Amino acid sequence: MPFLRKFQATASDCNLSLIADVLEICLHLVNAVSALILVTISLCPLFRRGPALFYTTILCLSVCLESRVLAESMDPALEGLVENAGCQTVAGESCIGDQRAFRGLVNQYGAVIAPSGFMPANTTGHGGFEILYEGNLTKVDQNSAALRLGTRGKEVKSSTNSAYKNESPRSIMQLHSLRIRKGLGLGLEASAQVGLLGQTSIMVAGGDLRFSLFEGFRDGILGYIPDFAVASAGRTIAGASDLRLSVFDLRGTISKEFTGMGASVVTPILGYQYLWIRGESRVIDFTPGIDALGECQYTGDNQPGTIDSTGVDDGSPVCSESGNADDFANLSRFETERLTRQRLFMGLNYQYEYLVVGGQLLFDLVSPSRQNSGLLDGALNQWGLSFQLGARF
Repeated sequence: MPFLRKFQATASDCNLSLIADVLEICLHLVNAVSALILVTISLCPLFRRGPALFYTTILCLSVCLESRVLAESMDPALEGLVENAGCQTVAGESCIGDQRAFRGLVNQYGAVIAPSGFMPANTTGHGGFEILYEGNLTKVDQNSAALRLGTRGKEVKSSTNSAYKNESPRSIMQLHSLRIRKGLGLGLEASAQVGLLGQTSIMVAGGDLRFSLFEGFRDGILGYIPDFAVASAGRTIAGASDLRLSVFDLRGTISKEFTGMGASVVTPILGYQYLWIRGESRVIDFTPGIDALGECQYTGDNQPGTIDSTGVDDGSPVCSESGNADDFANLSRFETERLTRQRLFMGLNYQYEYLVVGGQLLFDLVSPSRQNSGLLDGALNQWGLSFQLGARF
């Protein structure tokens, strides 16, 4: 739908980009809710015919709509993060990696995959467990160099350069996950989560361990005190060829169950989260369109018997006399980044018998720049929305 592209450009000019973000959120919600309804129907024999076909049609249409509107890939492409962009087209010029842009990419993607903490403070109990779908929408800075140069977008190919540049990065990223949590008794609870990061080939996986220090009191004076729990979790990614990213958190949560009519329970949730983000790169080829071995006219490695060997048997490539070895200098890696974030989250869960639904808002409590002593100057304060649907037994 090209009209949405034009609308987003116009909205940006008119300071109405928030409206464009809302339209994107609506598309994500249609996808997620349609999928959830489809799964629910598939598990219920009474609704497997007509409604299943209806919601399957909605899901297919929404996926097609989003794929046209949001066709740019958000896979990391670290070869684009260079300070001197001309090095990718000028022979003999060595590329200098843009460490600041890499830091910005690690910071933003770290917040996207970080644990949402979307759980009440009380556990499921020794005999209980919960399985649900969780969808997360996180704001990212689409105008940052980190996303414009460091994500794949549309491939730009020429005879000398095939680095990627994303002309229209996403402003909101989505993470779709399946989560299972199980009470272990004595206030302990463990959970596992696996998900897919939208518009990427990245899979996110991890687990949580929680300890409920105070839960279950419903009568007397103690009945007025909310449940309280502390937790720690970790998340990591797979599917990003050049990027290793992991996030760990420590958080505290308070919540209070309010019983309604029948078997319904409403639970407000409030929590604080401290994040540790670690990102590192593998060896990056900053000139992927240039064949270093071809330019070098490679004849072998520095070892006995190799033609044109320098006599230093260190295994390094040997070039012919007419070859050029300059492009080997464009193989490098970024320094490992270690960042921290502080976030606040608040949400609401509703349970009716086995069914559980909920929504949550989370946002930075301290700006990323201030939290990291100026390492992230100008970094966007990110916010996120989470929603879930599942069953608790």
